[in-house]
Amino acid sequence: MEHSELLYNIENTNKFGKDTVGYLESSHTLSLYYVLDGHSKHPQSSILVSRFQEYVSEFYNEFKELEPVDSKIVSFLRKIFTDFYLQYQRTLIPGAMSIIIAVFTSGKVITAHLGDCRLGKISGNEISWLTMPHNLAMIYLDKSSDIELQLKTCEYNHIVTRSLNTKTLKEIEFNIFDIESCQYLLVSDGIWKLENENILNLIHLREQYFSLTSNIEDDMALIIIDCNTQ
Repeated sequence: MEHSELLYNIENTNKFGKDTVGYLESSHTLSLYYVLDGHSKHPQSSILVSRFQEYVSEFYNEFKELEPVDSKIVSFLRKIFTDFYLQYQRTLIPGAMSIIIAVFTSGKVITAHLGDCRLGKISGNEISWLTMPHNLAMIYLDKSSDIELQLKTCEYNHIVTRSLNTKTLKEIEFNIFDIESCQYLLVSDGIWKLENENILNLIHLREQYFSLTSNIEDDMALIIIDCNTQ
């Protein structure tokens, strides 16, 4: 399954987090992608992100043998979260990160997430978001109005209510979607909070976008998974 990645991390000595991406591929029928967003105000967050990257690579052989069955994939994803928490329990505090992992099968997209990284899809110039963030803005949503506009503009949208940390394992959210002929996006909040026009420009311009934009306020991580040929 074809994919591309894009990363941008702001250099700041007072910042503790970083964004990153990664993937595992087992065969033509299963692919795993993830986006991590280390929380910038929590010391140890960058270390937590790096440790997770090292840790998830250890699942390569197990993933290679994983059957493309929804329930088994959900159990596999739960194990990744739970075992990481147990391995580093009560260490690297107060490090925390948002995380989303997506496994693509021939017919499904199965996600597990904590925090405000999200899965979306793009068809033409239309962007839609399939997962919801775990942040304080969710409490104040007016469902009769534009939900995405509220999520982008709410003054509380930077306060994450469920993160992956080593102090407490929060409830993991799982979602299963039928796969469509489109491009899927896995992103950190530095991307989905942008205006849609800017997201499209970022996807089109890639690294050039960063040199043309002077007011970047947050780290950004993006994986584009192309399912147009599936």
